[in-house]
Amino acid sequence: MFGAASPAFADDQSEAVAACRASVARQVEGLAPNALDLDRIGGGGRRFKVWLAASPAGADSPRQFYCLVKRDGTVEELTALNADGSPGQSLLAAR
Repeated sequence: MFGAASPAFADDQSEAVAACRASVARQVEGLAPNALDLDRIGGGGRRFKVWLAASPAGADSPRQFYCLVKRDGTVEELTALNADGSPGQSLLAAR
């Protein structure tokens, strides 16, 4: 089982992706959580880094989002990315 993620780690990843999808859907009008595809996921220590993409109808390119999610499912950062993948607009209010 060398190189395989533990079941608990995989569950944490799934929860991080679900939390990111839900957060994006709350902040962006017209996007449902199931319309957001997982682009990639990283991290895994105390936080997961989650990148999502959605292709709205009639759009030239997919909209991309980045979330920083704590292990407990709290989304600490949510950013809409520019077309080139660089950070764009922060979607969470400063705390």
